[in-house]
Amino acid sequence: MITGVQGDVQPPVELTGLEGNAEYDIYISITCNGGSTAPFNGPWHGITEGAGPANDLCESPVTITCGSTTLGSTLGAQDDVAPGCGTGVTAPGVWYSLGVEGTVVLSTCVDF
Repeated sequence: MITGVQGDVQPPVELTGLEGNAEYDIYISITCNGGSTAPFNGPWHGITEGAGPANDLCESPVTITCGSTTLGSTLGAQDDVAPGCGTGVTAPGVWYSLGVEGTVVLSTCVDF
């Protein structure tokens, strides 16, 4: 909970104690003069900044081994340009590498 007196010109409010690279829903309520409280407004969705995932750069991929399940997230990742695709990627990406040759079947589904 953040408390304080705000004037007509609202300065930005800094939220502290939040985890980096985490998603939050933010609700705001105002206690007015005389002690009456306005109802909560929101949610406003926000993502905190942080260092990003360890495999955010092409130079530092996570190695996937055969028969393994590898979980990942693009939360906090930077926009990437995929080499050799001929088009720019307009979304954050993370990088993985395989240490195998031959045919590989990958799935991004939970159930496969």
